Amino acid sequence: MDKDALKKDIESIVAEIFSEKEDASKKRLTEEALEKSAKVVTELTETVVDKDSTIADLETKISDVEETLTESSEAIEAEKSKVADLEKQIAEVTEKLTASESQVIEMEKDIAADTRITDLKDNKVNSTDATAQFKKVREMNDEEFAGYKKELMDLRKSIKEELASQNSETEDDTTVETKETPDMNIDSNNSAQAALNLEADTNDVVSDYTDLGKAMAAAWVTDKS
Repeated sequence: MDKDALKKDIESIVAEIFSEKEDASKKRLTEEALEKSAKVVTELTETVVDKDSTIADLETKISDVEETLTESSEAIEAEKSKVADLEKQIAEVTEKLTASESQVIEMEKDIAADTRITDLKDNKVNSTDATAQFKKVREMNDEEFAGYKKELMDLRKSIKEELASQNSETEDDTTVETKETPDMNIDSNNSAQAALNLEADTNDVVSDYTDLGKAMAAAWVTDKS
């Protein structure tokens, strides 16, 4: 074998060796790449599975929250219904209390009116129209009644003094025993109205004066006899 042929054979063998090494290297690199790809795929798959699990957990939690909200809404509505019932009961009780208070006020007015009429009778200034006077004093407060009573008593005193004065002017110089003016049941309601310059029947007031005068005259005649 000549030198050139040997050289070619050696080059051919070397080329084949390098070719085999290159193929082996490529194969190894390919296998490594495949392994890495498989690993990445596995990791991605696990990540996806984890995400799916997380999503499932979140969906479960959302469902639980929605259920809780539903229950809470129902509970709130139930409480609202209870509150409405309580408000209704309170309104009914308040109405009853208001009615009771009104009844108590009316009873207090009746009691006060009875006491006032008794007071007027004790001071001999009660009216002959007992019903009308009762209704009148029933609606007065204590201050108003005190003023009303004073007016009646002042009027009665004035009437007695006026009649006593008129009687004194007609007496003789003869000393006579002074007679006490008899107590009369004057229509003090009308008399008080006249004293207050209200629209009272003047004839009724005059009649009161006349009756008292007649009574005094009768007492005078009895004394003379």
